[in-house]
Amino acid sequence: MDASRTSPTIDVYATADGAFAAVAGELAGLLRQRARERRRLVLGLATGASARGVYVALRREHAQHALPVTDVESFNLDEYWPCDPASRWSFRAFMRRELFEPLGFDPGRIRIPDGRVAAAAVNAHCLEYEQRIRA
Repeated sequence: MDASRTSPTIDVYATADGAFAAVAGELAGLLRQRARERRRLVLGLATGASARGVYVALRREHAQHALPVTDVESFNLDEYWPCDPASRWSFRAFMRRELFEPLGFDPGRIRIPDGRVAAAAVNAHCLEYEQRIRA
């Protein structure tokens, strides 16, 4: 995650919590660095058990030292289909509960694929979503 690294490294942790805390620490550092530089940060975010551990660690870090998320734009990697975003099973609801609301993300900067898209429009929706990520 550290942009200053010239070659990939492998870090090994004794526990999953240790790994989650390390990833959250790197993300927190990047958030602070970009805020100091007044630069936007774009995050690609996942859901699931592993990601949840990182989000729990980020919430802890945020509770201790408010993390600057004003200029963060996020793109989630997936969503269930078909799925209403209000469903407690949707990734949108998961992310809102686990990360976005606790850290105060700007809802206008949150991007998650739409699980309500009609079957005939799924391909076009996915292509448009990928274009937004590239942009």
